[in-house]
Amino acid sequence: METISHLNSAILSPTSPESSKLAASLICSLAMLDKNKAKFGVAGTIHSLVKAVSGPRGPAAHHLLSSLAELVLFHGNCTVAVRSGVVQVLIDVVESTDGEDLAGTSLAILGLLARFEEGLNALRKTDQIVSSMLEVLKGRSMLSKEGAAEILLRLFEESEGCVRDALRMPEFSSVLADLSVRGAGRAREKAVASDDNGRLGNAFSPTVEKEFPAPAVETSSSPILMENVFVPAYLNLEFD
Repeated sequence: METISHLNSAILSPTSPESSKLAASLICSLAMLDKNKAKFGVAGTIHSLVKAVSGPRGPAAHHLLSSLAELVLFHGNCTVAVRSGVVQVLIDVVESTDGEDLAGTSLAILGLLARFEEGLNALRKTDQIVSSMLEVLKGRSMLSKEGAAEILLRLFEESEGCVRDALRMPEFSSVLADLSVRGAGRAREKAVASDDNGRLGNAFSPTVEKEFPAPAVETSSSPILMENVFVPAYLNLEFD
């Protein structure tokens, strides 16, 4: 415990960014052993990491987030992290302009937290969570889009309120449709839902997906017909 206490102090040190970076890297490495995850949680490492991430962004930021991602794989640490206010801290990182890599990692951690009831409830209670994830889907980073889509899937499966919030947003369907066509593989899979795996389309309707022919895309030489794509039926709904 004494060693962990020293590491906790190091990651919170404002005068030695390099020490914080090394300490976070060591925590991440040690936490890869499952038996160590609980020890870090009991020793206050989760709280220290959340506090460090909430501060000014420094060279250790990515290492701090990586350590947090490894530790919250353990359910008990997820509970500690949520009680330490990690959800809002990570949302703040996502909404900042400090770097897409930090946002992507933060969204991945939020996705891990959402696997457990405590994390999902905290996300559901976060103000404007659906709107925040929509802004991510409108961005350029595919890693971030994948994380945001994963979070929305879990929210829609558990919260009718989040579904209603999404349906009130005029841009939501078009943004999701664009991601389902133009997104990278994993992000596209999460945007285009299928009945047998309980993804996004099922959160709106249990009906099957609707096939439609994709439009031709004009190029400088000749039109190229994109392959047929599948879009959830709810994307074709009209709203008042």
